[in-house]
Amino acid sequence: MSRQIHPTNHAIERFEQRIMPHIPEHARMNLDDPDKVKSFLYGLSRRAEIPDSDSGIVKVPEYISVPGAFPIPVTLVIDLVARIILTTYITSGWQKVSRNGSESWIWSS
Repeated sequence: MSRQIHPTNHAIERFEQRIMPHIPEHARMNLDDPDKVKSFLYGLSRRAEIPDSDSGIVKVPEYISVPGAFPIPVTLVIDLVARIILTTYITSGWQKVSRNGSESWIWSS
């Protein structure tokens, strides 16, 4: 897809609410205001493999890579017609676990 996909304020707020708590503290400092989160979501949508769809709304799985941490599985809900990210959340079926002082994500379904 060639045109840019814009994050909505709702998507930015849900990212801060649902996903930020799972990002290690050292990486959260780079996302300390809504404009930085918005820029991050632009980048995430640019690298996501967005399918062609007859439906106007698609759920696109993606991973957030953070240096020194396991990738975080997230889903972007995108309106293809309006070219916007409607919301974001941790991808269903994944569970964060702590082992030996480190955290990782496992498939739990």
